Amino acid sequence: MPYYYDSRIGDTSESDVIRKEAILHGIELAEERHSFVKKNYSKAKASVEDRVDKRPFVDAIEDSLKRFPDVIKAWKRWAKTDPKVRRKATVAEKFDSYVISRFYDLLSLGMLYRCVKGTQNKQIEKAVLEQIKTWNEELESQLAYKVIPIRSLVRVQLGSALLTADYIGKKR
Repeated sequence: MPYYYDSRIGDTSESDVIRKEAILHGIELAEERHSFVKKNYSKAKASVEDRVDKRPFVDAIEDSLKRFPDVIKAWKRWAKTDPKVRRKATVAEKFDSYVISRFYDLLSLGMLYRCVKGTQNKQIEKAVLEQIKTWNEELESQLAYKVIPIRSLVRVQLGSALLTADYIGKKR
């Protein structure tokens, strides 16, 4: 479920960029985030990898770092070889590549911050927190959003679960 709504999410009109360029821009942002996380995690790794309280973050970060090269390779191949990306991107597609991807980058930075917080890595902790603030300000400046009330999110999730249970019950 999305936590917020911006009207560009569902805008299927043409934007001012080619789909391929939007994809490549999203890749650049992802590579920037990956480089930052990799550099700072590698500096902190020795002091966090044996801490049980940090294990969920260590596992998630290491898995993300391990998978990243293959994911980026696939995205680049898609952008360079798929003739369908030669058209104009929709506003929604551009918004996803230029803005929404930053939200997910912030989730990765948040994990890194929680991983290094409270350890001997005060400089890294400070650098990560500063990067979070900077990227969050950039994201906020590019959004025209409204927060979706938690009550609405819970209603949709609970309703979906009940409809699924009812469907499964009728199939039996």
